[in-house]
Amino acid sequence: MSRRSHILKLPYTTKIHGNWYYRRRFPKRLSDAGLLPDTLKRKLLSNPDDYNALIAEINRCNQEWQSMISLHDSKDPIHERKVMLLRNAHEYLRLKGLRAGQGIATFSYDELYSLFPEWSKVFTQAATEQIPEADLLQGNTPAEIQKLASELLVQEGAEPLHMLSDVWLLYMERNQGIKSQRDLTKETGFWNKFLEYGGGDCPMSEESINQYLKDFNRRRTQEIKAASISRQLNTIISAIRTYMEKHDLEYEVKRPKLLRDADTTVNAKSPLTYNEQHELIKLIPEIDDWQELYILLALHSGMHPSEAVKLDLDSFDFSRQPYVFILNNTSKGKTEERTRTIPLVYRSERIRQLVESTDSVSKLRSMEASNVGLQIKKILVRIHPEASAYTLRHTLGHNADSVYLSETAKANLGGWSGGKGSKLSTHMFKYGRGGKDAEERIIALANEVVKMLKHLPK
Repeated sequence: MSRRSHILKLPYTTKIHGNWYYRRRFPKRLSDAGLLPDTLKRKLLSNPDDYNALIAEINRCNQEWQSMISLHDSKDPIHERKVMLLRNAHEYLRLKGLRAGQGIATFSYDELYSLFPEWSKVFTQAATEQIPEADLLQGNTPAEIQKLASELLVQEGAEPLHMLSDVWLLYMERNQGIKSQRDLTKETGFWNKFLEYGGGDCPMSEESINQYLKDFNRRRTQEIKAASISRQLNTIISAIRTYMEKHDLEYEVKRPKLLRDADTTVNAKSPLTYNEQHELIKLIPEIDDWQELYILLALHSGMHPSEAVKLDLDSFDFSRQPYVFILNNTSKGKTEERTRTIPLVYRSERIRQLVESTDSVSKLRSMEASNVGLQIKKILVRIHPEASAYTLRHTLGHNADSVYLSETAKANLGGWSGGKGSKLSTHMFKYGRGGKDAEERIIALANEVVKMLKHLPK
């Protein structure tokens, strides 16, 4: 069966610019209300010849489509309106210089009337004309807000209102200028999912916080790796605890248990073989300077796009022999081991020229990691149709294993730690780590890299 004949028979599939996509429209009641876009569109990554893989991928897209509809259908508009009224009532008191639970003993009748004029009118009319308050309040949002504000004012033991959305406002305020705008945008994205998966913004309480964390953990398990979920939970819980500390709130925040082992989700992409690496080097005259620099550095280190965009001129040291460059030196990497010093032994003078005499480093630094990955992928697929930027990371492991590089040297180059599948435990890998940048260690590692890359053309 040809690719085109069977894939065209699959539901919600279409071909755009040579690639196959899943496209399915959302119900108009949700898209017209601005709750969802018109269409769910996902690029199909499976081999078009693999019918079973395509079916499985389309089924995953169908599940995502259904879950997004269910999320919005499950929202309670009555609850959302109550939350809106509660927030506005607390804000109304704040603007009047009052707070919940303050009491009204010090206020005269005229003062109360002037504080809550819309509610006072409704109250007076209901009493005078014997009309139910609910009938008069219907559609009168200002009166509803003032009525609730007056109740909060006299409510014994009432606390100031803290909404989950307030947590992120404080987090953004404290991290502006400290974290990059790229990182803050990424973090805001998964914070919004945290609120969305829980059902929207709501008042803070121990129960609501822990339920939202459980919902986020459960839903994200269907979308990303456990290691990524763990990092996102760290950020969310840290932001919540910072807000609690500032406002003297005492809630027991319980970190949910990850629903699957991060070690079971390793991406098993194929590396480039020696012949394919030769083909890659032959393509260098046809590509941009920054792309050449990326490829040469990645062959030494398995560098990922998210690491490449953090490079600057201070990441390179050409005053010593061998030349070296440092990854994740000024920002935290995925793990402690990701900060690493790599000796440059293959086309090192060309690397120096690209760094010092072209704008390659500043070009990389100005780009989004996703765009870097996409541009590198376009080069690699000319050699290997299923390659991505991450393929070069697997290629580093392949090259190291092909010459029986020691586990320590392989880990120092790729920023890996010990654990499952390794003869050394993560704990054992840390012994001697404090001296990894010593001159004698760099020279020894350089010798290993020479052996690892000797198959490449000069």
